[in-house]
Amino acid sequence: MGSKSSCILGRPIALLTFAVSMNICFFNTTAFFGGGEKKHLGYALKYKEFGHSVQMVVGPGSVLESKCIEHKIEYKTVKLGGTSFLNPIKIGKLKAWFSEKQIDVVIFNGSKDIKTGGKAATHARVKHRVYWRGIAVSPKPTRLNQMIFGKYLTQVITNSQETKNKILESLPLAATKTHVVYNGIDFAAYDSIPNTSDEIPNRTAKLVLGNAARLTKQKAQHILIDLAIRLKQEEIDFEVWIAGKGEEKENLEQLISANGLQKHVKMLGFISNVKAFMSAIDILVFPSFWEGFGFSIVEANACNKPVIGFRISSNPEIIEHKETGVLVDEISSERFVEETLQLIQNDKLRAHISENASARVRIKFDLDNQASFKKYNLPDNELTNVPYKHIKESKDIESIPKGGGIYFITTNENIYHCMHPDTNKTPEKICEEHEIVYNGTASNLRARAKKHLLRHKSEGLS
Repeated sequence: MGSKSSCILGRPIALLTFAVSMNICFFNTTAFFGGGEKKHLGYALKYKEFGHSVQMVVGPGSVLESKCIEHKIEYKTVKLGGTSFLNPIKIGKLKAWFSEKQIDVVIFNGSKDIKTGGKAATHARVKHRVYWRGIAVSPKPTRLNQMIFGKYLTQVITNSQETKNKILESLPLAATKTHVVYNGIDFAAYDSIPNTSDEIPNRTAKLVLGNAARLTKQKAQHILIDLAIRLKQEEIDFEVWIAGKGEEKENLEQLISANGLQKHVKMLGFISNVKAFMSAIDILVFPSFWEGFGFSIVEANACNKPVIGFRISSNPEIIEHKETGVLVDEISSERFVEETLQLIQNDKLRAHISENASARVRIKFDLDNQASFKKYNLPDNELTNVPYKHIKESKDIESIPKGGGIYFITTNENIYHCMHPDTNKTPEKICEEHEIVYNGTASNLRARAKKHLLRHKSEGLS
């Protein structure tokens, strides 16, 4: 073992697990602060909390730059354009920076980031070059993307199975390096945020429906105007709150005015305290046409609020139908409006969802439950600080637990190593009586030990 040891896991709830301190870089030059930026910042703070050295590469003047200053994260600003990956000077400067900072792991966010940063990190021989993709859209099978996914990236992490499927549709060469890791939320930090905020208007209606997302065609907030028209016709006492900024703002304001909905639909702009927003509404209405991972869904459920959205992309992986929300099968404004009206009128279902939503998402999406942030002890010289099993014969392997974790196989003999039969050499000593043969991670420690130690059942221990 060298001075640093690491492994990347492909299990559904693990992103990166490090046995010792690593130099980790989050590379995200996006100007606005969306789901991807929230995710990068959250994980950066977690890795920093657990003793890793954390750097960020951000866009100049971006929200992430201000967040780095706020949270005292060391950072570098880089301005990237669509052809920056062809600029040898920019590539050279990034390569030198990666080398200077001795970066072990770099985690990329967007297309421009992996084109330029991925190339530079590859030239700098950064060991782990990870693309954390959150867009459930197939990348184009271009020669450049073949190069990026085949050579520049050592690992591709997707935030949903749907996002992974979309990658493999066009780039099957990435199959062995692509794994699903659902976005995690630091619920301890989330729960500490105040439930009220001056950003949130006072309720003036019995029912408040809310939407928190960028104002884009993809997010389909225009469907909420159709919903408001129908609810007004039904003479329901309601308001629709739309939180966010984006290019569709003017179009939405025109639709609100044209349909006389100024008293019913409120455009709130960007809301920094999302928890206060979710606490104040009754239902999160989420009519997006596609999603990589809907952070807003989890945040609403964490406040015990029902969610309604289309059965598209990753939504079915987050929303449990009639348990944490409602999934609309037909992708149409008319169907979304009808299903939302049914949910509004079904007090029993809404109460059931409210009772279950928070507990369910906290089990599945809690950041602290992810293996990425578990602390592991390295064995000391006497092996007294870690659980161990003394294996003398085959049956002793059954005493090894089936759960996941980091393992170290030690011996005082030069044994045949069945997973690497050509490497029959004396392993590196870690103390006088024991020598380390192999270390790694496994989702089933007992099964992995059998693969390591049993050449064939009839021959017993190797």
